[in-house]
Amino acid sequence: MTDTMAVHDSLKAAYEDVAYDGRPNPNSHPRRLAAVGRLFGLAPPPVETARVLELGCGDGANLLPMAQALPGARFTGCDLSALLMGHARAMADGLGLDNVELIEGDLRQIAPRLATYDYIIAHGFYSWVPADVREAMFAVMRDHLAPGGLALVTYNLLPGCHVRRITWDAMRLETADTQAPRERLAASRRIAEDLGRAWARTPGAPELLESEMSSLPGRSDAAIYHDSLSGVNHAVYFSQFIAHAGAYGLGFVSEAETGSLSATGLPQRMQDIVSKADPIAREQYLDFARLRRFRQSLLAPAADVRRARLTPEAVAELHFSAATPLVQERVTGAPPSVTGVPVDVLVDRYPASMSFAQYRGALIDRGYDAADAESVILRGCFSGALDLYATPLPVATTVAVRPRVWPVARWQAERSELVTNLRHEGARLDDDAARELAVACDGTRDRAALVRAVGPGRPDATEFVDHILERFALGALLES
Repeated sequence: MTDTMAVHDSLKAAYEDVAYDGRPNPNSHPRRLAAVGRLFGLAPPPVETARVLELGCGDGANLLPMAQALPGARFTGCDLSALLMGHARAMADGLGLDNVELIEGDLRQIAPRLATYDYIIAHGFYSWVPADVREAMFAVMRDHLAPGGLALVTYNLLPGCHVRRITWDAMRLETADTQAPRERLAASRRIAEDLGRAWARTPGAPELLESEMSSLPGRSDAAIYHDSLSGVNHAVYFSQFIAHAGAYGLGFVSEAETGSLSATGLPQRMQDIVSKADPIAREQYLDFARLRRFRQSLLAPAADVRRARLTPEAVAELHFSAATPLVQERVTGAPPSVTGVPVDVLVDRYPASMSFAQYRGALIDRGYDAADAESVILRGCFSGALDLYATPLPVATTVAVRPRVWPVARWQAERSELVTNLRHEGARLDDDAARELAVACDGTRDRAALVRAVGPGRPDATEFVDHILERFALGALLES
């Protein structure tokens, strides 16, 4: 008992030492979860009036933008860290949200206070908490998920994390003699750079490790401290995770990223093995074949999962958008990973979404017959090129006379370079003047007033405002 308490106390202290800077996870948004549930024949509760619980909500960076976007829904977040919950309360108060409840405390103790929820999210939670809290997480999902409800769990995955564990162990060795957070972070970055250079010169398996280290400079201190240096980092095989969920009456519906379900690109013999396997073995084979490191798994009560199956006709209820990485390829001139008319149609509409009828109609206008258009849309759901939504995105694709950056991004722009857009993705505004302009875009100012707002002494103010407003539109920051 003493050892268990020590682990819990050390984890809580770590989040007070280095506050975790949260990020939105677009795959955790109810409009995405509901879309995937429908695609697999389930009937998830309506998004607009959903009851949503996030376990380990941290500073609210994932939960609170959802609450702003869905004012008719109710949101509850819980977390152990007083520091992070203080940040979440400040954001909720700053946005004037009245559809949010924030509960500070240990999940093992606060579970009886929780209500019933249509969607339960545990993002960045399962792999980073002690075993008894993982049990509490699944117990909450079993006891508090509404009929027809869905739960999302993200977690570190084997076999890919066998590779990552080598880097984690190297960092822990380098930091074994110091407890000071900033010194540990500096030492971790240093050893990562040194090992990355060494591995880059060594052919074979070390090349996998070098790619892992090469991503480190772009990661935040908080991400390194609470992942790579965490005292708890529980990576599991998919089959183990599903067995754990099954012990609590939960079953696997799909991955939130439906593109990851495809075996496309694997050697034919491997595709044959995958195609003949049962659903759980199929996913486990894919993990081995792709050395996956991370999953975002959608769960439901076992009785619902037994009824779940891919339902092609459900695509008629969905909305579609080009995936952001695909659009970024086009903007940067990188070689496109996916090409063709079906993708081009959505890229032209980006960052907004299209209903099934709109998408099918656009494909028919470009030469597809109705049956082929529907088949193309269904296949696209598993290509990784499309994002699926249960409701349309409230995003403007052009700049209005009086443009309005949505309230979450305006509030965040006063405090940070990282803001959340209307696609529930992180967007970086690394220019002070751009952030000032975002704050000024409250729907009351036309372009002339915005030019005055960014500073009368700026000779290029008009061109700057025009350029940044176009960036805001492409970045899904403007409300429709």
